[in-house]
Amino acid sequence: MNKEKIAQNILNVTQRSALIAEAAPLIITQTEVTDEQAVEFKDLYHDWTPGETYKLDYIIRYEGELYRVGLPEITVSNTYIPGATGTEALYSHISIDPETGYEEWKEWDGVSGIYDQGQIVSDPFDNDRLYKSKIPNNVWGPPHEQLTYWELYTE
Repeated sequence: MNKEKIAQNILNVTQRSALIAEAAPLIITQTEVTDEQAVEFKDLYHDWTPGETYKLDYIIRYEGELYRVGLPEITVSNTYIPGATGTEALYSHISIDPETGYEEWKEWDGVSGIYDQGQIVSDPFDNDRLYKSKIPNNVWGPPHEQLTYWELYTE
């Protein structure tokens, strides 16, 4: 292969890579993903930006952490910073237990904290022990206190 063809191939690959890098955040934010999947692709999410408008379930990154938007639509300002006190109904922090790799159970906050039947979570109030949801749309907890709705899970 001559140098000109090699250069053209490199240019084509570079252009495709740039297009993929630009499109990936748009694709991933338009797709329903679990918190575990979101954390796996954390770097693909857009940074929270004052003045931007976000829709329900949109995932944004702020100071290296991910948050899911909890309102049908919100145009954010510096007043509504993810993770700040008083913004719990606007954003839900996406948190995965680093030791277990499972989502940390959190109380339903209007945005998240609803678990599918069979979903496994770590209970931060029970030494991060794992519990499996017995019912769909499970909002009961903490799991170790609600054994009617949760069962202790062992791998």
